[in-house]
Amino acid sequence: MSSATQPRNLVHRRIGGLVWLPAALATAFYALPVVRSLDRPLLVALVLVPGLLSLGVLTRRHTAPRLVSAVAVGCLLVSPAALGGVIGIIASRARRLRDRRHLVEIVGWTLAAVVAKVIQLVLPYPGGEWTSASSVDLTMTVSAIGFALFTGLLSRARTDSVDAAQRAEQSRAAEIRLEERARIAREMHDVVAHRISLVAMVSGALVHRDDLPDDAQEAATIIRTNSRLALDELRAVLRDLRDDGGSPTGTTAAPQPDLAQLPVLLAEVREVTDVNYTCEIDTAALPPTASRQLYRILQEGLTNARKHAPAQPVSVRITRSGGDVVLEVRNPFTGEVGESGGYGLVGIQERARLLGGHARVDVIDSRFVLTATIPAKVGS
Repeated sequence: MSSATQPRNLVHRRIGGLVWLPAALATAFYALPVVRSLDRPLLVALVLVPGLLSLGVLTRRHTAPRLVSAVAVGCLLVSPAALGGVIGIIASRARRLRDRRHLVEIVGWTLAAVVAKVIQLVLPYPGGEWTSASSVDLTMTVSAIGFALFTGLLSRARTDSVDAAQRAEQSRAAEIRLEERARIAREMHDVVAHRISLVAMVSGALVHRDDLPDDAQEAATIIRTNSRLALDELRAVLRDLRDDGGSPTGTTAAPQPDLAQLPVLLAEVREVTDVNYTCEIDTAALPPTASRQLYRILQEGLTNARKHAPAQPVSVRITRSGGDVVLEVRNPFTGEVGESGGYGLVGIQERARLLGGHARVDVIDSRFVLTATIPAKVGS
């Protein structure tokens, strides 16, 4: 079961008790006094059988709600103990409200139950006359039915609220993942455009050299032409992903930072936070893609640490585990949630996943631990 569905299922389980518990109590309220009248078996049968029947059909309230409503209201015509089944089905149907037409139907069954109770009170059974006890009984019945309707509608509103919150959370997480993919695409555009531009520049210089054989100059011309075409196509495809609408024609973007620029990043962070940095691998030997993505993940991890644990020491460790590079960022866990709501971590997880790795967060010994693992051969 996913974590996104757990709150909704918890609400359903709690609300389920609102159907069975009051229904059973209402049935028992009217049935128990009659059980003592064993010398009057007809009375016992008239009260108990319809009451238990209306309670029993509640097991079918989800698959045949109209049938259960009809049976419960019909039983209420005969037995006051059927009130349990009536309030159970009304609360259940109100809890599963779909639209206005469905609401009108529920209100109709509610009024039908009240009418059935009035008819039951004026039937020759048990007294035939309207007394003060009858008024009290009717008042209790109307109150119980009204409370069941109100509780069901309130539960429906609560469930809708939980669903809306989950949809908003899922939508925001999906948006963050898309933004992270777009950011990676922009970075790849910058890097690839830079490399292709260098190829086009060098091949262009070779074209104008007179000391090269004709076949070499022809090959250089082909390389230059296709490099420029590839660069134009790359810009055409990815320019919408850039914040500024794309690089101007004829210009190239600077390459993205990687672990070679890590000392600069750590120096900036150390101006406000103490950082203990440990690296057990040769970062210069990493492929460019792996180096760039580790830099971005570490950058976001340090930002997250400063946001949620300001002025607290941070430890950074880069190690190798088999064929993977493991980046670990630790900082004291404050238990506070910032405005980002953890969406920076969603971006880290998406970036790591797209590289064939994974990222997770844990709280270990009162410290918040971010661990990102990516293949060391990414981009090689």
